[in-house]
Amino acid sequence: MAQFSALEQMQNLNSTMEKMYVSQRFNQAINIIGKEVEILENNEVKKVLVESVKMIGYDIYLISNEKDIILMTLLVSIYLL
Repeated sequence: MAQFSALEQMQNLNSTMEKMYVSQRFNQAINIIGKEVEILENNEVKKVLVESVKMIGYDIYLISNEKDIILMTLLVSIYLL
């Protein structure tokens, strides 16, 4: 019984840490709103203005006038306007 309880506690801790990580990434994404970023798309670097952000599940998207850009895969660098 003690082993089951310890396993459950470890799973709960893992879930909590994952939620904290996603929350931190979302807060970082919010700070990018109003800034220009470079994305890598089809082996081409492109500058876009971040207008807003959204989260679907654990994926965070930067929203520009052109498209939704997933934060984890396309963000290259950030510039102040």
